[in-house]
Amino acid sequence: MLTEEFIRELRDSISLSTIIGKKVQLLKKGKNFLGLCPFHNEKTPSFNVNDDEGYYHCFGCGAHGDSISFIRNYENKSFMEAVETISYISGIKLPALNSDNIELLNEKKNLLKLIKLSSQFYFRNLFSSNGKDALHYVKSRGLKDEIIKKFILGYAPQTGLKTYLNSEGFRDDILIKAGLLREHDDGSINEIFRNRLIFPIFDRKSNPIAFGGRAMFNSKAKYLNSPNSILFQKSECLYGLSHLIRDDFKTKPLLIVEGYMDVISINQSKIAQGLAPLGTAISENQIETIWKLNNKLVLCLDGDKAGETAAWRFINRVLPILNIGKEISFAWLPENHDPDDMLRNSHKEHFESIINNPSSLIETIWKILTNKYHDTNPDSKAQLRVEAKKTVNLIKNNDLRQSYMDEVYKRIKDSRTNNQNYLSSNFIKRPSVGRQAILDSIFLILVYHPQLVLDFSEKIVKLDFKNNFKNKIVLILLDMVIKNPTIDRNQFSNHLNSLNMVNTLNKLDTKFVVKRLGYDPEKLDTKNVSNNFSELLERILNENKRI
Repeated sequence: MLTEEFIRELRDSISLSTIIGKKVQLLKKGKNFLGLCPFHNEKTPSFNVNDDEGYYHCFGCGAHGDSISFIRNYENKSFMEAVETISYISGIKLPALNSDNIELLNEKKNLLKLIKLSSQFYFRNLFSSNGKDALHYVKSRGLKDEIIKKFILGYAPQTGLKTYLNSEGFRDDILIKAGLLREHDDGSINEIFRNRLIFPIFDRKSNPIAFGGRAMFNSKAKYLNSPNSILFQKSECLYGLSHLIRDDFKTKPLLIVEGYMDVISINQSKIAQGLAPLGTAISENQIETIWKLNNKLVLCLDGDKAGETAAWRFINRVLPILNIGKEISFAWLPENHDPDDMLRNSHKEHFESIINNPSSLIETIWKILTNKYHDTNPDSKAQLRVEAKKTVNLIKNNDLRQSYMDEVYKRIKDSRTNNQNYLSSNFIKRPSVGRQAILDSIFLILVYHPQLVLDFSEKIVKLDFKNNFKNKIVLILLDMVIKNPTIDRNQFSNHLNSLNMVNTLNKLDTKFVVKRLGYDPEKLDTKNVSNNFSELLERILNENKRI
């Protein structure tokens, strides 16, 4: 274990501008240095390096950290690898490791050597007589020799790996630990990957650390991955990470796809870059890993119901960790198509058009919910609006959440406007004498008697108060009542106060409204104003029909 004192000494041993200056052209600006941010595409420098404080900060994308985090994010290295890099640059030697760490380090080195030998064995077999069917399959998928070698694709015969690795000095217990052999209850041992096309899985330094295998026969498990080990954790690794080209982030989209072949085909096409989780839904850790490389990621999905379901799961997973400067969009492919299909079957231009014009996150949220609540009845509309707001509320960053909430309110308003039954623009509308006074009266009664929403929600959702603030207040009230049917005036007022909306509400001129009503709704019970409220609603809705 490295002590905090050593890490502090290492950071202080060399200026941050010296480390970053090896990767980024920096100009001295006062006490700081300024340059183009290496973590996002920009034309005006916003990347600041402060040697005195020992941190960098980009005002464009929010990237922030010290020398260790810069090496980790820029060079895609682990914490220890970044420490070793700075140690080498500064000339400060790392402290000696204890016996436990040395043993673990040696075990990792041994397993890395073992997995590398295995990948070479599989690769050779792909081009042998044993692997002719697997090679024919790979070629039929449009893969060229160059890309096969680049990803070190291979073939696992029915048997042979165990014998080969034993001859190289590796015992069976090590092969079991590496996930290459399986020992059964009766003591028998067999190879895990048999008669399968092999996809080596690489770490960030391009070392093979595990394998994925596609069955070349009828099997219940079409794809099989290595079990977790000290080298490989399925939920943290991303296939294709080792083959990303940082300079391409500025010009090519980074796609999140489903399978090995998708990643390889995209890489071969050179029109984008691809990553894939390993047979499981993408995790928060994997999303964070991608964002450290590129602030913009595009999720590629089949445009069917299953794709929509996968998108919704992803949205609910990503919103709590979404921050300003991090972007997510969705590329919807034709139904029953994946990137590999489209690139192989002369649909390259169509695919390129789709990935370069993806749907934004808010567009996708709204699209999925409008598909779910497609009915035109008021209850479905209310459910759509409530779930849209509930979904956006998953965002923890206050400013970003408010920005998305504003967009939700805008879409709700637009949908309400689009559903109004207006006459053709060739006709002149009847003047609406007294309409606004009635709307103001309805609004004021709702503020003091929020329980009325329960009985009149279907009519209230049809109203447009001709005032963005009032429309927003009523939408918030509808949302609250659905969640808490027993809401009272104080609870509603407290909630508005938490949203910093009470002061604006208090500034509204209510004297004219009270005079128009002939009573002050604040001083009466809900029961006593209910009949008049119902009357006002009927009048305004009947007025709408006549317009």
